[in-house]
Formats: sequence, structure tokens, C-alpha cells
Amino acid sequence: MLAEISLNLYHAWGYVDETCEALDQRLDEFSKDLGLPKKVLKIIRTLGFLDGVSLSIFGSFCHPDHPIQVDRDKKIEWILSLKNILHQWHAWFHLFLQQEIKNIDSRVWKNKIIDYPNVKINYIKLSDWFNKSLKNEKKELKKMFSHFENQHASLLFHKKESLIYWRKLQAILIHPKFIFSITEDQHIDPIKQKYAYIEPFFRGIHQMLEISMNVVVEEVKQLKQEINQLKIIENPAHICFSEQKKISVLRLKMQHIQDWWKISAEHIMLLSKMDTGSYAEYRQALLGTSGGDSKQLRQLKNLISELHFSLSDVLLPYYTSALMKNSTDPLLNQLLSSIRELQAAASDFWLRHFTLTANTIGMVRGSQGLPVEKLISFAVAPLMRTDSLLQMIGRVGEHYAEYPEAFLVKINQQEKIVGKTIFSHVKNQLNSIDEYRTAKIPNTPLLDLFELRPLELDDLDLSPYAGWFKPDIHASGLRFTMHSFGAPLIFFQESITKTTHRLMEFQESYWGTFFSDRIRQFENILFKLLDISSQYFTVTIDSNVTALLERLLSALPSDENAVVLTTTDEFLTVKRALAAGVLTKQFQLEQIEVDENELDIASLFCEAIQKIKKSLKLVIFSEVMSASQLSLTPSEINRILDEIPPNVPVVIDITQGVFNVPISWNEIIKNRKNIYLLGSAIKHGRSTSGLAFLIYPRYESLLKNPKKTGWCAYLSGLAMGCTTDQEGNLLYDEELQWFGGTPGNIFSLELFINTWDSILRSGETLQSMHRYVKKLQDYFLSCMGKQSDFQNRIQIVDSVRRRVHSDFCSNTVTLQLTGYAKHLVQYAEKQGVYLDYRNDFIRIGFGIQHGRKDIRKLTSILFSFMESTQDLLVARD
Repeated sequence: MLAEISLNLYHAWGYVDETCEALDQRLDEFSKDLGLPKKVLKIIRTLGFLDGVSLSIFGSFCHPDHPIQVDRDKKIEWILSLKNILHQWHAWFHLFLQQEIKNIDSRVWKNKIIDYPNVKINYIKLSDWFNKSLKNEKKELKKMFSHFENQHASLLFHKKESLIYWRKLQAILIHPKFIFSITEDQHIDPIKQKYAYIEPFFRGIHQMLEISMNVVVEEVKQLKQEINQLKIIENPAHICFSEQKKISVLRLKMQHIQDWWKISAEHIMLLSKMDTGSYAEYRQALLGTSGGDSKQLRQLKNLISELHFSLSDVLLPYYTSALMKNSTDPLLNQLLSSIRELQAAASDFWLRHFTLTANTIGMVRGSQGLPVEKLISFAVAPLMRTDSLLQMIGRVGEHYAEYPEAFLVKINQQEKIVGKTIFSHVKNQLNSIDEYRTAKIPNTPLLDLFELRPLELDDLDLSPYAGWFKPDIHASGLRFTMHSFGAPLIFFQESITKTTHRLMEFQESYWGTFFSDRIRQFENILFKLLDISSQYFTVTIDSNVTALLERLLSALPSDENAVVLTTTDEFLTVKRALAAGVLTKQFQLEQIEVDENELDIASLFCEAIQKIKKSLKLVIFSEVMSASQLSLTPSEINRILDEIPPNVPVVIDITQGVFNVPISWNEIIKNRKNIYLLGSAIKHGRSTSGLAFLIYPRYESLLKNPKKTGWCAYLSGLAMGCTTDQEGNLLYDEELQWFGGTPGNIFSLELFINTWDSILRSGETLQSMHRYVKKLQDYFLSCMGKQSDFQNRIQIVDSVRRRVHSDFCSNTVTLQLTGYAKHLVQYAEKQGVYLDYRNDFIRIGFGIQHGRKDIRKLTSILFSFMESTQDLLVARD
């Protein structure tokens, strides 16, 4: 189930939470008093709610503020359409009620209804506008509602007395004033009065759907449980034949729920009948909310798309064989087929929703900025999952496709495949060349097109990105141990599963796809994120940054007098590689000490470069320094690069900065031929499978032909079995020269492509995510500011730079608590909060998975730690 949010604009606008609560109100009490099951009472109440909301909609059809083109014929069209839908809803719930009422002795509870105190029967009421303009239609409506009442009442009571008892029963369960309060609230604001002619129509359709959905969600939950309880026989796994009757009942239930989706799709399409201009104007008062925000709809969508997971896992390997013509398990075949049809009905609802939205607003963006065509992906995405039933159905088709019954023929000098049943009709006009035989040709793997939910922009406690992660993301602890994503997106496991299947399917052919297709996709996405032009730069990848850095250093000519300039704050990878270069006398090392609150870091580099002069052969520095998380600004980076001679290569380590502090790199590096950006594309904690990248000049690169390299740097030699020339010199493919040996990062590459492709298609950018995290940090600092002792005891190491260069601060805040940092980390860990500890530094990595609620928990732990150690701190001072 998706996480609840503290404020949902759609639910507030439609009174959805209040309505759903009212549907369940006092059902236990009424069930006990009346002797009727809760489910029966809820169905009866639901029917009353649907009728009540529909009366408000009928009334709005005759509002005097409709424009002139909404004439009497249009109003009657609206009325007839809504009446048709009401007939379908009542028929659906009537069947539902019929199933639930079996084996109930009406004599037990009929007298309880008669004797129930303070029962006032409710009667159909329509607005005065309706009475004045459409009297005949009013009479027909009353007949329709009486027909509904008689039909339902006949299930519970003898015909002679049924209607009066039914009305008394509804009067016990339903309060018209409540229904009126959720449909007729135009008095609360002048803007509501302005749109009183259209809002009851638009909002009422949504409210009716939510009311009926409240019932069907419970039904699907029960269905899921019943499927899970089916008796399974193992070796080989199959559904026990004694469960045949249960399977029949389950299939009927699924057919009933399938009908619900069909009615819902037709129900929502009623909105396509609104006046175009009226809705276009009214829509501007609806900005910020959408029916897609319905918590019930999301929950129901997930329940339906995952329904086949309710079956025992031991059956999974047998799905395909069960779905064959000669099924190995007919009961499983029947059950899976019913589930598939139900899932198809749910997908059809989203496709109809796309048609509706396009028909009412055109092919533009919705009220939350989501492209209309995105609704198609909501229908298709669940079906594209590797564990979707459609994938298994596809395998059934592939099985039979291996044995095609077709001929290869020639039509107009072109070969064409013609099935034998078709060929029998045209064989006198065509000549068969041969029997057609399929050849297995693997397709190039395309982007997996995973979908991310739109943001919940108005929530203050949870992250607006919460829908991108699993609801139980913090179940094993609240982690502030790394920046960037910090936790896998919701399709993490699915992406890995798809990659596994893809590698198994394509096997050796994936090798060519990796070099010809996947690397280019990686470059396109990465360069779009970092704003780098592929006209001037290109990229290579490896499993780790260390290997790429060592390759870069191996391209430098050995010179004991050469000087490499860097800082004392570089990451361990850089420090170790440079130390190795000094030990092998490849170069000398000059290091700059950087104060965390130095406001002009560029000047430190400029002074050092001027002192070294001609001996300078390489400069290495970080965009974001590892331990302190101090971040350079674009202005500082530009000044440093301007000071470095153009014949001196520069390696900028953006490992800590990429996906953390957004910088438009194209403006900095586009006209430079000496720049090499080194980074890591996977930041899911300290992953055991990395994805390092090296961005380097496409033409006239200063560094080339590295000595430390792998056989993939000369992939052309694979066919000839060579990697050097006759003199023993290393050979290179120019575009592959920075590659190592066999790539060991396929999963990380696929995960990166899927993740960032989805993010970019959702409309999000590094800048927008950084802005959100910056707000989190501001909230964290404001919470800290409420405790003066906290500020005095724990220092933010780059606090001065954060104030001056606030737009270029790391997502990770580094705190210094000398002597007590380790104790604080241990204290927090006992309470389920995890921090990153380095010497006396604590790095708190804020990410898009966090919300204000998480910040309050973090600061509460920090405050309680300070209080518990106050005496020790005073004594120490």
C-alpha cells in the first residue's frame, strides 16, 4: 500500500477522506443492532451515497449560468447519459448484494428495522432549476430511483412491504445532510459560486467513482487472500483438483470486478460531454490537483497489477506451460486467464482516461504539468514488467512461433510471408517459394521505460519524491549515510531482473550491443544531465574510478621533475594513485591545503600554479571534496582552469559532485582540450558494483594511448588475436583507448540508464532535485538554530561558504564534534538512524527520499544526545 500523505489536494477538494470514512462509520454497531452483515450494510449505504451525489449532478445540469450553447437538448443528453451509468452501477451492486444476502434469514432483522428509533424516511429531492425547466425528466428520474429501490428491496423483503422497509433501512444508514455537504458547498467561497454550474458535475463524477471504489478495493483484497489460500500440490507444482469449485467462484468474482472497471471507464467518460470552453475556464481553478492523486485508485491499480503474485511462488515456473493449448494445469490456466482479463480491464480504464483527458483539454499538459500522453504509460507500464502476465503470454506465443505454418511467396518481386490458411485462398494467384522457417534474431535491447510517479508537491512531512521509492524504504532504519539517491528507486529490483533476462536471452550478442548501443545511451543521458555537448567530448566507462585514474596517469610521460598539483582533501582513490606515481618516480607532488571556509579557493590554486611554472604537468582537484563536502563554485573552477596553461591536462574529480551539486559543465569546458572529468554514475551507497566514467575531449586530446590499459582498448584485434604491432607497441581503437578488460558493470550500466531515463522523462532535473534537498537542509538548520547549545557544540565545517555560495552547496552537511562524533553515530544507530562517520567528522547525506518528518527525527536525536552528554562536554571544556 502506498504511503499516506498529510495533505492531498485532490482528496481535500473532493472530500474523499471524509466520504470514505462515512461509508464505514458505525458499521459494527449497525451490524449488531440490525443483525445484518457489515458488507450488506455497506452496499446499501454505498447505493444511497451514489444516488445522493447523482442528484447534485442532475441539479447542476439545469443551472442558469450555463452558456447559451448548452441548450435543452444538451441537458437531456447529459441526463440520459448519467441515467444509463446509474443503471449500470445499480445493476452491479444489485448482483453484489444478491451474492451477499444468500442464506440470511430476513425474519431475524426485519422487526429490528421496524422498531428502530428515530427513523425519518428520505425522499428524492431535485433543485428548483430542474423543476422549472425539465419537469418531465424529473418524473422519469423519480420512476428510475423507485425502480432501483424496488429491485434491491425485493432481495431483502416480501414484495408487499419491501419498499417501505428498504427506505427505513437506508434512512438508518444514510444522512442526507452529509451527502449534501460534500456536493453543495458553493457557499464557502465566491469562486465556488462562480463555478456552481459545472463543479457539481465534474467533482460529482469523481466522488461517485471514489465511493464505488471504496467497496471494490476491499473486494480485491479479499480476492487476493482467497487466491493465496488455494491448495497447491508439489512435484510438479499444480493447483489441487479439489479446488475446482473455488476456482469457479474466484473466476466469477474477477468477472464482477472486471465489470466494475468497464463501468468506471464509461463513468469517467461522462466528463467528455462537458462544454469545452466552460471546462477550460473552470480548469484554471483546479490547478495543482488531479484525479491521478487518488490514493484508492493507486492502491487498486497496484492490487490488480500484482494479483498473480498472490499465487504460491512454487507455481511461477509453470505459468507458461499452464497457458499452453495443452495445458499442464487447467485450473491454473483458468485462474491466470481470469487475472489477465481483469488486468486488461484496469489498463483499459487508463486508456479511456487518456481519451477523456485529450478530448477535454487537448494534447497539452495536465493541471500538475504532466503530459496527457503520460496517461498511456500508466496503462502500459504494469504490463511491460518482466513479471507481468503478458510477458508470460508472450512466451507462449514465442513457443508456437518456432513452428510457423506459413509459406514464403513472391509478390511484385518482393518476398512475403503468408500463413497457410490465407494461402489456401490465393494459391492460384501466387507461387510458393518454400516453407517459411523462423530464424532467432535478437532485438537490440531498448530503454526499459520505467515510469516514476508525479511529485506530491504539497506535502510538508514526506518527500514529494516519496512515490519514487518503496513505502517501506525506512523500515530497516533512517539513513543519512550518503548523498544522491541514497536508496534504490522503486523499480530497482525489476531493472536488475530485466537485465538478468536480457543477458540470458542475448548472451554473446549483448557484447556488441554493449559497445554499439548501451554506451551511446549512457553518454546521451549523462551529457544531458551534466549539460555537456557530445560535439566536443565523449565518454568511456569502467567498474571503478581508480582504474580510469591510473590509466590517465599512465598516459603522462615519466619525468622526475614533473609536478602534479592537487589538494590535501582529495578522495582515497586519488591519494593512493598519486602516491604510487611518486613512489615510481613518475612525478613529484605538490598539495594545497584548503580551509573549509575559504571564500576564494581559486586564488590558492593560482598562487601555487604561478610558483610551479613550467614544471607543472598535471592538475587534479575535486568539484566537491570528500571529507568536508566543500563544494567549488563554477566561478572558482573557471578561474582555476584559466590559470592553467592549455598544454597541461586537468583532471576534475566529480565523483562526489555529480548528481549532488548541479553545474552546467558545457559553459566551463566546451572550448578546452585539456579537461578530463572523472566520476561515478552509481551512488546507491557504497555499491559493490560501480560504474565509473571518464569524460574526455573527442578531438585533439592532450592525453592519449595509456600504458595501463586492457584488451578492450583495441577491440579490433579480437578477430586477429593481437593487441600489439610487430615491434610490441600497444595498438588502440581511438574511441576505445580508455577501456580496460572485459566490462564488469553491466548491471550498474542498465540501472543507471533506466533510472535517469525515467527521471528525465518525468520532467525532473538535477537542479530541481538539488533545490528540494537545499530546502531540507534549510529546515534542518532552522531546527538546529532553536538550540543555541547545539550550535556552540557542533560546528558545520563549511558554514561560511554555505551562507555565501548557497546555490552550490553539497547535499551532504559535514558536522565536526571533536572527541564525540563516534559516540553520536553509535547513539543514533541504536535509535534506527544511520550517519556517516569519518574521524571527528559526521557527514549527514540529505536526499530526495527524505522529508521534514525525517529531519525532525534526526534533530531530535541530535538534541537528546547533546543533553545526555552535556555534563561531559562541560567538564571537557
